[in-house]
Amino acid sequence: MRQSKVIGVTGGVGAGKSTLLAYVKENKGCSVILADDVGRRLSEKGKCVYRALLASYGEEILDAEGNIDRKRLYEKAFTGEAADVSRLNRLTHPLIRREIRRMITVDPSPLIFLEAALLYEGKLDTLCTDVWYVASPAELRKQRLYDSRGYSEERSDSIMKNQLRDEEFRGYCPYVIENDGSLADLYAKIDRRLREIGAEYAD
Repeated sequence: MRQSKVIGVTGGVGAGKSTLLAYVKENKGCSVILADDVGRRLSEKGKCVYRALLASYGEEILDAEGNIDRKRLYEKAFTGEAADVSRLNRLTHPLIRREIRRMITVDPSPLIFLEAALLYEGKLDTLCTDVWYVASPAELRKQRLYDSRGYSEERSDSIMKNQLRDEEFRGYCPYVIENDGSLADLYAKIDRRLREIGAEYAD
């Protein structure tokens, strides 16, 4: 029975996860699964996450067309007296994890990259044969977010303070890729790790 290597990729916003994933997809022919995209797909009208959220939070989280209004959902989940992020995670994480497991099972690629900011919180690390933390200094991450997305320093700080700290990522993840240099340097580090774990497409 074919068994793919699944490399989990995590890290804070602006660390360079997307750059890493684009490289392995375009230059190594690897499959890439984005947990956020899976979650959005399952939140479409009638899908399993949609049904779970609707049953738990009620029709107040829907827009005029009956779709999940993410702003309304996050207001209920993250603000106000009834805010309970763990409740939202308990509803969505198992469903997303189940779908990703299915996707891995049917994917013919021998090397799959799974990107998730909440890799450990969603227990997606249990699906991985290796986990990489993409690390970058905070100031460099803020500069990238400004250059690529136009984020202010205040907005970047707001996002970053709600994510795991660098020392927490390093404590969880078995391998760290320091993305604090040139693109060529990053690509060399990726290739080196692929060779170390005996993955295909390493050269």
